[in-house]
Amino acid sequence: MDDYSIESMRDTNADAQETSDYNLQKPNIYNKYLPFYKSIKRHASDLFEEIRENLSRTIQLGELRPGFAVWSNELKRFISLYGFYFTKDDHLKLINFYLSILSITDLSYPDVEICFDTLFDLMRKTSMITRDDLIIDWRLLYRWAQLIHDLHNKTSALVALPNCRMDAIGIIYREFRSERKVRPFWFFIPHETYRLTEQDTIDFVNCIKEYAFISIFNKDHNKEAAEACQYLSMLLPELIVPSLVEQLFSSLDNMTEPHRFTSIIICLTRVARQIVRQTPSYSEGQIYVLPLLMSVLPGIDLNDFQKITVTLEFLDTILKLITCIIREKISDFLSGSFLSPKVRKLVAGLIRALVKGNPIETLKYFLPKTCESIENIMDHADSSGLLIDHKGDIELNWYLILFAEFLRARGDTLLIYKQMIMSIFHRCIYLIHKDSYEAVASAAKHLLKSLSHVYPMEYQLTVENFDEPFVNFLPIRAWGQAADFDNLQIQFHIPNENEIDFACEFVETFLYLELRLLNEKCLKMSNNERLRSLTFIHHIAIGCFRMVPHVDSEKLPNL
Repeated sequence: MDDYSIESMRDTNADAQETSDYNLQKPNIYNKYLPFYKSIKRHASDLFEEIRENLSRTIQLGELRPGFAVWSNELKRFISLYGFYFTKDDHLKLINFYLSILSITDLSYPDVEICFDTLFDLMRKTSMITRDDLIIDWRLLYRWAQLIHDLHNKTSALVALPNCRMDAIGIIYREFRSERKVRPFWFFIPHETYRLTEQDTIDFVNCIKEYAFISIFNKDHNKEAAEACQYLSMLLPELIVPSLVEQLFSSLDNMTEPHRFTSIIICLTRVARQIVRQTPSYSEGQIYVLPLLMSVLPGIDLNDFQKITVTLEFLDTILKLITCIIREKISDFLSGSFLSPKVRKLVAGLIRALVKGNPIETLKYFLPKTCESIENIMDHADSSGLLIDHKGDIELNWYLILFAEFLRARGDTLLIYKQMIMSIFHRCIYLIHKDSYEAVASAAKHLLKSLSHVYPMEYQLTVENFDEPFVNFLPIRAWGQAADFDNLQIQFHIPNENEIDFACEFVETFLYLELRLLNEKCLKMSNNERLRSLTFIHHIAIGCFRMVPHVDSEKLPNL
């Protein structure tokens, strides 16, 4: 094994130069928008140093098991969280380190798999390393490929080289995209006469699209067909979007083949961005938005779970890409729909999007009505025996689920509803029906997280002000547009004193009440009552976990 890579892994920071963002390979671009970014950078540097030292130590001590697998997994996790938060020099040394491990002749196949998987992660960003930076002896890789191929029927050879295969359409799409966008890659640049032209793009899309359209209704390959349509619509949306929309409208009247509606909705979900966005070459897709939203509503069929799933997913995708106000319709739908447990989760996702997108207006419009409905039902709880009814009330369960979702709103927006919220908890905390007390417990968890956690206040990725008059800005022009991360001005919710006081009051009111109840009457309680109490305590603990200070203690020696 090459000793150079191990030594270089060990003393990379000998010069003790401070690492800045400019000489790092490719850090995770999202991390710089997080609060406490300086502490994140410091933690990333310390963690990478720890990973590097331990990888080197496992080889120096000759103990591949379990250290090599553990710290290789930590490296993969590090790249996932922080990106390539290291210099090019460190990047190359990591690659050479894993190549040197592959030079061990009796290396176990699990370790071979770790090496190839890690090398794939380290080398997949080809723009960061030039030909002059790295030369790999192909014989090393060929030897392992041959061994794996020869032992393909044996259990010990259940390891594969990195699977770099992609669908042909995806590859070609990236080829078109790379030629349209100049990047400092070191790939071979073909002569202009051999480069793809606009006519080549048109011919390619026309050649493939009919096969993709036919495959949409093939149950075995409809997902692949939807992906193909997505890539084709990125190239030339004007040749794909109108045909797909027309097929949807024709499927609505087809009573003999109802599965066609489900298949085409799956495909339209994949091309949603191309439908709603304006581009210099195509903007006509926006005229289909309202007809599509109205035409898919019959897909909310409680008798067909697959149909309602794909329909709600389509609506969720479209509504995330556009701006609209549909409060009245949603209010009527929520007040008259006590849905099955499976469908409730899907509808709750739509409510969650409203709460995150515009918490002030959403709470103002929905929360008082929901709380009033719960209060009206609970007013008859004593006479109907609801508090001790194990069967529960389907209407009450639905409103409690809505109540829990509304408490996901930003903490400061919940303060003005404090009295209303506390009243609901006081009245519903002792419900022993499983669905009811789980909804109440979830509401407690969401409330405490909203009040005490740090999270983004704005989920809008565009910088335009949608409240401006239409003369200054037309919101339709921002539909489906990609975000410019360099111009984002993300603001985070940092709990203020009033929110912390509310959270503490909630915990002191309900947590200690439940603990006293368990301490004094645990043996007298039924199993359902005991489970209700423990569930509520568990969710409160999860919600206020961030408020609990770290336990300071001395490290145990010789571990």
